[in-house]
Amino acid sequence: MAPWVLLLLLAVADFARAQDFDQAPLDVTGSAETSKSSAPSASPLDASVELDQLLRLPSSMDFEQQERNGITAEAWKARFRESSAEIRAAQADIAKTKEELDGMSGQAGSGQWQMAPPGASSNTDVTPLSFRLREQLREQRVALEAVETKYRDLEIQADLAGVPDSWRTPPPVRAVREASN
Repeated sequence: MAPWVLLLLLAVADFARAQDFDQAPLDVTGSAETSKSSAPSASPLDASVELDQLLRLPSSMDFEQQERNGITAEAWKARFRESSAEIRAAQADIAKTKEELDGMSGQAGSGQWQMAPPGASSNTDVTPLSFRLREQLREQRVALEAVETKYRDLEIQADLAGVPDSWRTPPPVRAVREASN
């Protein structure tokens, strides 16, 4: 244990032994100054406080409290459920847009990988629509990243608050990105 911690504990113990608040506690150098020269009287504060007693937590503390960092267990669970639902919704939006884009390219002719010789134009009837869907897909991916970042921030807050794993909802599994991003 660091020496300054022991000095602090000794100063706290001396303060607890002081018979009233007018009497100055021991300072770090070990000298004591008293404002009264009267003999100490018997009081509950005169009982010596052992170092072991200072290092033990009070028996009145409830360690099974259902609150971490001022937030109840149900509120933590609700936060994790909400964040997981946001991730699932963003993933569903991306899947829906991908299906629309794949369906559109299937209607345009020979499929998603339609090719044309240089200088010749391919079927451009769906190009403005596919551009809109590609942009929408890009925006949805950015939104998914933001929601996943929000979930990671929530996990960090929960770790700092000491939230147990039983209060957390695991994030939805992220789909493997396809090569056609």
